[in-house]
Amino acid sequence: MVFRKLSRPGSARRVSDNVSDASGIEPLPQSLSQAETPPSSPSPASPPLHNIHPFASASSSTTLPPVSHYGLSNASDRAAPQHERPGSHYQEPDDRRSREGTGLPGDNVNGSNSNPMLSAAHHMPSHSSPSSKSVRLGKLDKLLSSNTIDVDALRNVCWSGVPQNDSRPRVWRILCGFAKADSLQRKRSEYAQQLIPSYYHDDPTRRSSDEEKMWHQISIDVPRTCTSEPVFRIPRVALALQRILYIWALKHPASGYVQGINDLVTPFIWVFVGEHIAGASQSLSLDVEAVSTLSEQDWLEIEADAYWCFTKFADPLAEHYTFAQPGIQKMVYRLEELVRRLDAKLHSHIILEANVQFLQFAFRWCNCLLLREWSLPLSVRLFDTYISEGPQFSVLHVYVCAAFLTRFSTTVIEKDSTECVMYLQNLPTSEWTVSDIDMLTSQAYVWKCMFEDSPSHLSNPTL
Repeated sequence: MVFRKLSRPGSARRVSDNVSDASGIEPLPQSLSQAETPPSSPSPASPPLHNIHPFASASSSTTLPPVSHYGLSNASDRAAPQHERPGSHYQEPDDRRSREGTGLPGDNVNGSNSNPMLSAAHHMPSHSSPSSKSVRLGKLDKLLSSNTIDVDALRNVCWSGVPQNDSRPRVWRILCGFAKADSLQRKRSEYAQQLIPSYYHDDPTRRSSDEEKMWHQISIDVPRTCTSEPVFRIPRVALALQRILYIWALKHPASGYVQGINDLVTPFIWVFVGEHIAGASQSLSLDVEAVSTLSEQDWLEIEADAYWCFTKFADPLAEHYTFAQPGIQKMVYRLEELVRRLDAKLHSHIILEANVQFLQFAFRWCNCLLLREWSLPLSVRLFDTYISEGPQFSVLHVYVCAAFLTRFSTTVIEKDSTECVMYLQNLPTSEWTVSDIDMLTSQAYVWKCMFEDSPSHLSNPTL
């Protein structure tokens, strides 16, 4: 088999303050068999391998939290030569080894967990060391202090996590198209002076029957959003979330509001609230008392920034939330094909022995972008990668889900039918840290480099 060398976008571009609304989103998956195989399209902003954290040894816990139901719950030939990337130390399998057991896609027909492909990023050098972070921080400071910001370079630096938490709000705004101060102020004024008065009405007599149903569903879901973080129980935070969701839904009539969209807004609120709290960047939590003392002007800025950045982020996800959610079905289908290729034993156990369909656990992973699978601060780190990846981040997300699932392969294979579905819906991540997210994104990027330009490797396991 031959893998093609990936090329980086070579030209720097100036930041743009143009933001276009996407058309929207809706619920209820149809049969997986009706989903089409998703097209493969390379990401426009792939990061250099030397910026990726190492994939350390993955060990899985056997803790089994209870679960009430599946789906959404409110309580998912030879190896290529070295990639021509600056500083890349990616080690390819020795070509003198026999075809059997080389760890190449398709070699692991028995699904053995010894397949090196399941831990390919072990070979990459560590970039979580203080010296490496210092280098990335220096690059970030230089980029942000420039009169003309090289957005492609900024994506590469921040793909493996924004190296300085204080810079995250500004970085997210830049990568979402709001770099210029005049553009930012214009968007903030538009949100406060036009969108809120025009779209957000407390008076039910001013809402149509469809708008009233949407208002009712959002009112139910807001109190159940991110219950693990006390800050989202603050009334002003709840109001901000409700307004963003309702206005966005009205501006995207093709979808309206769909459960799961509420989760996608939370990282943006979290990051922009933290920008107004002294010392918040040094902590993994937000102080409830400090958040409660923010002024109304602060909140209007937070709401506006969160609304516009979320809108830009969600633009490529239009297919995910329209009728029957075809985009999510395609992602789940591709995930199943990828796992079948990477870990045949795991795939066979889930489908044949445990009789579990991937939609039963992976639908939520794709619908909520894994936000319900670990704590919000860890999701913020994951969103660093997705926002840096650009509009094609949903392609990478499938590989992140595959890395997430295969990490627990040994334990999943030990579960029978009932235990298996319960375990897959509640994989033990309570002790996870940022380094665990680094591992997933690192492994996901390696697999994406291998498979995305060679989709036949997924469709034909004998290659």
